[in-house]
Amino acid sequence: MRAELAVLDRDITPAGGDYELVRRVIEKISLDYRQEPTLEQLAADVGVPP
Repeated sequence: MRAELAVLDRDITPAGGDYELVRRVIEKISLDYRQEPTLEQLAADVGVPP
């Protein structure tokens, strides 16, 4: 069975403009995973629309 790859429309590499945003979201999920934050909560925490 072959896994499907996500196709991103933004550059999230360290040189890309969204790297810091993605890093913050991953950090937030890592810290709050037991509370199961919603997309809306994560977006509000990092200051972007869901």
